[in-house]
Amino acid sequence: MIVHAISWRMMSATLGADEPGRLVTLVGLERSLNALRDAVVDDGGAAAVGNVAAAEAAVIERLRRLRHGAPATAERDAVVGEVERALAAVETWRAGPASAQARRDAEAAVARAHAAVRAGVLQAQQEALAWSRDLDRQVAWIMKSTAVLWSLVAFAAVAVGIAFARLRRRSGRQLRLTEQALVRSEHLAHQDALTGVANRRRFDAEFEAAIRDAEHGPAFALHLLDVDGLKTVNDRCGHAAGDVLLAAVARALTTSVRADDLVARFGGDEFAVIQRDATPETAERLAERLSIAVAVPVTLRDGTRAIPRASGGFALYGADGTTRAALSETADARLYAAKSALSRLPSRPPRLVKPG
Repeated sequence: MIVHAISWRMMSATLGADEPGRLVTLVGLERSLNALRDAVVDDGGAAAVGNVAAAEAAVIERLRRLRHGAPATAERDAVVGEVERALAAVETWRAGPASAQARRDAEAAVARAHAAVRAGVLQAQQEALAWSRDLDRQVAWIMKSTAVLWSLVAFAAVAVGIAFARLRRRSGRQLRLTEQALVRSEHLAHQDALTGVANRRRFDAEFEAAIRDAEHGPAFALHLLDVDGLKTVNDRCGHAAGDVLLAAVARALTTSVRADDLVARFGGDEFAVIQRDATPETAERLAERLSIAVAVPVTLRDGTRAIPRASGGFALYGADGTTRAALSETADARLYAAKSALSRLPSRPPRLVKPG
């Protein structure tokens, strides 16, 4: 009777063992959709076409793995349907005449697919964790039962011990896969994949927290920056060169702020900085420091040296408003005033110096 009970526990413990693998596949699909969304939003001219195609290919491959690796459920079919509709919208945009509406439709379809995959990731996380906890309970029960079994049948005890050791090793491997997938998922949810700084989601949360803290504490400053001439770099040197330039700008901004400040990228050439415990004087000084830090020569992949420049504007909590809308509008207006002044210069950034 005990032997039968142990066998049943071991068999039931193996059910659902595909949960960590499904989670890894969904996380990979989410990352590929992020890349596809960035490629569609950037739309940097002819150089972006290859980027969109590569992102599409990655999404298609991840979708194939999901179809073959995950059991057929209504939730899986819903995710697959959203991703297929997003791919169809992107193909319609790419195959037809240049249309802003088609690009917006493709962007919206990819965003919906990303939301569906994100929901699937969260559900898979919960299912994988539940499976891991249940597996641990089954293993614990088996450990207790083997002590009784040893006193009854030595041969059966040896067989159960061997089976238990194998199950234990598998449990450890699956648990490590689950933990790694959870870490990657959390990292992806709050960090920009290209530059390593915070993404829009984390910025939104930090912005709201900064407003709440400033209601009863020190003020903060919101800095908005645009990298000037990114499209020129993409068109002349390729999209990969533009990525190198964006990563260099992100590093320059990060090294110019304090540890408790936040640097974020919204996508494309847009960055933002939340400067905590700010005054009009410290906000002005940081704005100048950010402008100087960005204007450092960057060597692109083909050896071309680019000297980037970022136009910026800032708003101070209290002096320029106390709501998200008011602060964003003020910083945005000052940013575009700076860009307007830059457009009147005889030589517009970035400056590109070819090797040799």
